[in-house]
Amino acid sequence: MPYFAIPTFIPTQYPSLWAWLSSAVLFNLCYGSMFLYAYSRLTKTRIAPIYYVIAGIIYAFAITIIGTTFAIILMTLVLYYFVLHKRTDLNIVAAQFFYTNFLCNWLYGLIGQFVTLSYRTISPTPTYFVSFYQLSFIRLACALVVILYVIKLTTKYFESYSRYVVTQTPLLAWCFNISTIASLYLLYAINYRMLSVSLSIFYLFGSILLICGIWFIKHTADYYKFKTLSYSTMFELTELQQYTSQIEVMYDDMRRFRHDYKNILYSLSSAIDTNDIELVKKAFDSVVIPTQRNVTTSTSVLADLKNLQNIELKSLIYNKIMQALDQGLTFEVEIEHKIKLAEAFDLLDAVRCISILLDNAINATVNSKEKKVNFSFFDSEGIQYLIIGNSTKEEMIDLSTLAQQESKLGSSHGIGLKNLQMILARYPNIQDNCRSNNYWFEQVLMIPLKA
Repeated sequence: MPYFAIPTFIPTQYPSLWAWLSSAVLFNLCYGSMFLYAYSRLTKTRIAPIYYVIAGIIYAFAITIIGTTFAIILMTLVLYYFVLHKRTDLNIVAAQFFYTNFLCNWLYGLIGQFVTLSYRTISPTPTYFVSFYQLSFIRLACALVVILYVIKLTTKYFESYSRYVVTQTPLLAWCFNISTIASLYLLYAINYRMLSVSLSIFYLFGSILLICGIWFIKHTADYYKFKTLSYSTMFELTELQQYTSQIEVMYDDMRRFRHDYKNILYSLSSAIDTNDIELVKKAFDSVVIPTQRNVTTSTSVLADLKNLQNIELKSLIYNKIMQALDQGLTFEVEIEHKIKLAEAFDLLDAVRCISILLDNAINATVNSKEKKVNFSFFDSEGIQYLIIGNSTKEEMIDLSTLAQQESKLGSSHGIGLKNLQMILARYPNIQDNCRSNNYWFEQVLMIPLKA
C-alpha cells in the first residue's frame, strides 16, 4: 500500500487541466493549509505564507494514516525549527499541533459527510465533477468554520493544558497525542470502507471522541492547575514564615545590640572619666564599629527590598544577599519604586530562574577582584527589566560557551543555564540577553507586563 500519493500533482492523472488545477493544486493547498491555520488561531502565532504552501504539499501527498502521521510529525518539526526557531518547548508545539490535527480531521470528516448528504437531498445523483471538485471546497469551508469555532471555545482550556499539563507531565501529554493519532486510524478505516459502520454510528462515535478529547484537556488542566496553585500557596506560606523569622532574628540582634550598647557606653564613660584613651579606642574599634556594621547591613538589605511586592522573591533575594555577604561580597539592590512581578511570568518559574542567576553570579564573583553583585528590577515602557550583574575574573566571557556543562570559565556562569533555558522556552515573549565587558557580566530578562 502506498503511503504517499506521488502522482497527486501530475496533470496527466486528471481528466482535464481545470480538474487538475482545482483538485490537485488549489484544493490540496487549501486542505493542507487548514491544519496550519487552525494551529495559528489556537496559538495566536503568525506564520509566513510559504509554510502554508509547504503544509498543502505535504498533506496532499499523505493519502493513508501512515502518510498522515508522517505529515503531522514533519509539520511539527517544521513549526518547531523554522517557524518558532526553538523558542517554545517541543512538547508544547507537538501537543498544540496534534490537537489541531485531531480537531481538523474529525470535524472535516463529520461536517463533510453532512454537506454531502445535504447536497444529495437536492441532487440525488450529482455529477462526478460536482462530487469530487465543487463539493470538496464547500466541505472544506464549512468544516473550517466549525473548527475555528471549536478552537475559540477551547483555547482557554488548551492554554492551561499547555502550561500545567504539558510542562509538568509530558508523558501524559504524549499519551494523549498518540491517542489522537490512534483515533485517526478509525476515521480512515471508515472513510476507506475498511470498517463498515452506519452513518449514525459514525456521527455518534466521532462526536464522543471529540467531546472526550476536550473533556480530557479541560479536566487535566484544572487538576494540575489546582495542584500548582496549592504548591504555590504552600511555598508562599513557607517563604513568608522564613522571611518573618529573618525579621525576628534581626529584631533580636537589635535588642542585643541595644543592651550591649548600654554596657559599652558605661565602659566608655568610666574610661573617659579616667582619661584612659587606649581603653576608649579599643572598645570603639573592637565592639562599636563591628556591631554597628552588622546592624546597618541587615537593616539596609531590608530597606532595599521594601519596594518588592512579591514576598517569595523578597525572601529568596534576601537569603542570597546574606549568603553573598557571608562570603565577603558586596551586594547592591536597585528597586526604586514599588514593583510586582508581571503576570506573564509564573511566580514559581521566576523564583527558579532568579535563584539560578543569583547562584551563578555569587559563585562567579567569589573569584573576581571587585567581588560585587548587583540586582536591579524596574518597569519601563510596558516591559519589566530584571537585571543581575556581577564582577568577573575574566575581562570578557565567551557568551557562546555559557550553556556548556563543562565550562572552562572560572566564573561558573554556565551552571544551571540549561535548566534556565528550558524554563524560559515556555515563555517565548520573555527575552533573555546577556553581555560581558570590562570584568563585568550582566544577564537581563525582559518580561512583558501584559501576557
